[in-house]
Amino acid sequence: MLAIEGPLSRMRLQWKPTPVAEEMLPNERTWLPFLPEFRLLRPVETALSEQDPRLTLTASPAPMLQDSAEKKGLAFAAFRAELPPALISHVERFSNHQWPLLVLLHESPKTLDLVTATPVLAWCLANNHYFRERPSKTSGLLAIMHSHQKQRNILEWLGFPGTEALVRLMRKIPPEAASPTLLNGLRLALRPPDTLPVGFLHLKTINAGVLALIGSRALCPFLSP
Repeated sequence: MLAIEGPLSRMRLQWKPTPVAEEMLPNERTWLPFLPEFRLLRPVETALSEQDPRLTLTASPAPMLQDSAEKKGLAFAAFRAELPPALISHVERFSNHQWPLLVLLHESPKTLDLVTATPVLAWCLANNHYFRERPSKTSGLLAIMHSHQKQRNILEWLGFPGTEALVRLMRKIPPEAASPTLLNGLRLALRPPDTLPVGFLHLKTINAGVLALIGSRALCPFLSP
């Protein structure tokens, strides 16, 4: 189990025997389910250097260590060791909202095909409450239900155009660029009467900077290839 002391709440995450993420808010005595937004997994070489200083991590049971960085590193490693390596390799490149994707991959092995072919679409499916504007408590079950559909059908369900052209565009977005704000900006930019400038379709990579420009109603009309 991974225990986290955040600035506004206490959190605990376990992977075995069943993935569970719970949170206790200040002045409360009850643990409630929640979806972590912060990054849980990083490539090993950057795991320590980029940890959020606002979070205090402890392993359960945790050895008594004087050095807080060493303690954080041990807790991170202990949690990571519980996860299947195949899942880690698909999830660690995303900088946020990793937990829903981890759980989806665990509950629906079919999603491994989707995350291999179009990683960002799998991430969007796992975090569908940001795109469908529905309560997060049902997003996990809905993601499992739709994980067997064709990619263009998943896109349409999420509010994007359900086209093969957009499937190809989504494959150009690296996991590092994924965020609810940027991808919702893309979704809204593709709604009629707005149209995506044709020049973007020929870019080899749609990074975070490009997504930010596409999602800007003020700037997008003035952009050129």
